[in-house]
Amino acid sequence: MLAANECVATWLEDLGVPSLYRIHEKPEPRRVVQFEELAAGLRLLARLGALPVKRIQTRGERRDMHGRGRNPRMHEVPKIFR
Repeated sequence: MLAANECVATWLEDLGVPSLYRIHEKPEPRRVVQFEELAAGLRLLARLGALPVKRIQTRGERRDMHGRGRNPRMHEVPKIFR
């Protein structure tokens, strides 16, 4: 769907037709991790090769583990979502 939207936007721009567009904010890393875990569980993700990743901890997990002597879980998020 995104590719179709970009194709139409490019076509309209090339024709010089004025149009409205919306710029989406970058997703929260926590939401990206949740989606990837869900999609992996449903076997929806294809193996595309290694992507550069950033290791993060969510604030909630840090807060939940604080003072318990355990380290919060680390998540790997593609660096494009910084």
